[in-house]
Amino acid sequence: MKKALIVATIVAGAYGASAQGLVNFNNSASATTKISVNSAVGGAATGLTAAVAGSYYFALFESTTATTVSGSSAAVLPNSTSAGSYAFSDSNWTYVTTISNLATAGRTAGSASTVINGVGGGSTAQFVVIGWSANIGTTLSSLQSFLAAPALIGGSYGLAGESAVTGALKLGDGALITSPAIFGLAPSTPGFVLGQVNPVPEPSSIALAALGGLSLLGLRRKKA
Repeated sequence: MKKALIVATIVAGAYGASAQGLVNFNNSASATTKISVNSAVGGAATGLTAAVAGSYYFALFESTTATTVSGSSAAVLPNSTSAGSYAFSDSNWTYVTTISNLATAGRTAGSASTVINGVGGGSTAQFVVIGWSANIGTTLSSLQSFLAAPALIGGSYGLAGESAVTGALKLGDGALITSPAIFGLAPSTPGFVLGQVNPVPEPSSIALAALGGLSLLGLRRKKA
């Protein structure tokens, strides 16, 4: 019996060391893990993400080395000065997968067994999540294109946001080690807010604004 237990322990340890690590990329019903939206950049949250499945998308990134994004571990909006498009240019972060939202408000349609390729079970890694509204597109490349030149989409604003960076999470191995939750209490990350991304003014609009400013300046000079 003792010999069998030793063998089982060795096999389990070998399996955990060689298997790809697993995480739970899904948020719970807890208010602290749900994802919200706001009506203006930097404004207070106005409610949870719409209770219509497929209205939002969320991309997961992992790193075994980086603990911050653009120097910050806090949640930021993609159009703020501290965010940028790190996910597409920072070699320290690796794309894992993209999921959508559930019909339940504020919830994501993730999996408790999301595979992290290249990182074994029992190893640690940090994670960050980017979210965006479906009117931007369904893929990460569509979000990248949108953030490069934000614009109104059919008269509506695009919404996007970024979670805080998690602390080091020990990846599950499908056996002895349970998959850690991406969303939750530290070292996991809490839910975050998707903010309205302001469109970039068209060149013609900028020109009109400049012309208007010059006209006003001219009128002031005449009155003087």
